[in-house]
Amino acid sequence: MLRPTSKVRLQALRTKIRCLEDARFSARESGPPDPRAPGFALESGLHEVCPAGYLDTPSALAFLAGFLAGLERDRFILWARMAGSKGQDFGPPSPHGLFQRGLDPSRIVLTQTGSVRDLLWAMEEGLTSGAHVFGEVGAAPAYDLTASKRLNCAAQRQGAVVLALRSHHPACPSAALTRWRVRAAPSRARPWRGATGTPGLGAPCWQADLERVRGSAPATFDLEWNDETLCFAKPAALADRPARPVGTAFRAAS
Repeated sequence: MLRPTSKVRLQALRTKIRCLEDARFSARESGPPDPRAPGFALESGLHEVCPAGYLDTPSALAFLAGFLAGLERDRFILWARMAGSKGQDFGPPSPHGLFQRGLDPSRIVLTQTGSVRDLLWAMEEGLTSGAHVFGEVGAAPAYDLTASKRLNCAAQRQGAVVLALRSHHPACPSAALTRWRVRAAPSRARPWRGATGTPGLGAPCWQADLERVRGSAPATFDLEWNDETLCFAKPAALADRPARPVGTAFRAAS
């Protein structure tokens, strides 16, 4: 177990690494980054994430936390969810888990509503107050084309980002600028093995399908979370199979 002083040092080191990574990305002169790729700033407006299946919901939430961590840090983040919703069987946000994804929990204001309409109202009011917003809208019929247009317009007026977590069901039309469908992917085994010979847990991995993006074609990204730089990276090829052909340019975060 780490001593309190060690935890403080580790947190300071992670913050310093993140700042160095941000500076390195800003200094690159090899052309603008792919705006669709996770790890880069999202365009102001509405963006959606859908789990590929019900059990992929925690993976989608972790994926969203990585997006939230990359938003500008001079704004707070309003996290809106419904109290007692049947689609939220995985529990409330975990401050420790968010911190592991590079997101400072102190930036988050959590609000719980009694209905979907109150949830959408809270999301729009959060944008009006100048915050970035994340809302767990699920499969609610009230989140339709009209409601999504209101959120997208409000976010663009404020220069903010609003992220919506939808359900694993086929998505109905909306005004979102991008829509991602996320599923958990196998992790690479750690070289370290325990007393029983079992390999250690590898870094979290995702397969993220960009189903909708304005002005560009859909794409698929294989992603791995880097605990040292606190950002997404393109995973190295697995040793037991050939690497997948590169179909879309992706600027790795490592």
